[in-house]
Amino acid sequence: MQENSEQQFAPIKKVNLSQKLVDYFIQQIENGNFAIGERIPNEINLATQLNVSRNILRESMKILENYGILHTVNGKGTMVSPSAISNIRSAHFFEKLRNDTDALQLLDARFILEPEIAYHACERCTQEDIQKLQSIVSMPLPMPATDGHADDDYDFHIVLSKACGNETLTEFLYILLYRLREGEYANFNKYVERVLREKSRQEHELILEALSQHQPLTARKVMAKHLSDRINIIKTLYRSDIDPSGLSATAINHAMRES
Repeated sequence: MQENSEQQFAPIKKVNLSQKLVDYFIQQIENGNFAIGERIPNEINLATQLNVSRNILRESMKILENYGILHTVNGKGTMVSPSAISNIRSAHFFEKLRNDTDALQLLDARFILEPEIAYHACERCTQEDIQKLQSIVSMPLPMPATDGHADDDYDFHIVLSKACGNETLTEFLYILLYRLREGEYANFNKYVERVLREKSRQEHELILEALSQHQPLTARKVMAKHLSDRINIIKTLYRSDIDPSGLSATAINHAMRES
């Protein structure tokens, strides 16, 4: 007689009170109950109305300020930020992207593969390869299209792989990039501020400089940082339970504030 297996249950996600308040305020702004530029009620009254402690309320307000959804104006108090709606959309996007296992695995595959591509491209590249890469990084930083695509970013990585002189390697990278462009990740550039896209361009320039000077170790190091920073942004941006730290912290914190 076959024993009945125990029923399996999905774990319940823990959500603290501060996060519930953050979600509540976001919903109120989305519903139009708090208008752009509207002043948030003072701390004592708001804590009383919501039946929460002032410490919990302060914590939630700080999270929303870090998101760029609220901001403090001297002499006026806490207001709904002019960029609140766009930052709320970005918060929803990054939450969805963090749950996209396929995208994260594809990015991890790139992190494993592309630093070595940069290393070997540095050893094998021709002057023509360098000129092609130079023409890409010299283009004005494009505004992300409505679908979020940034062709200059993909083009740089493909041309770099071609500099290795290995068609199979280039085809493999193309598959990774194509699959990323077919998924939610394709909208990445649509939801990050220009400062982060400029940072990505600067890293391309550093990789190109390493190629020009035939410094494969530097090329590998910069590429690894370039991709790990991208993964770190996805894992930390608009997260209330993580304090972004390390190499990308300045850019992340800047990007979440008003421009």
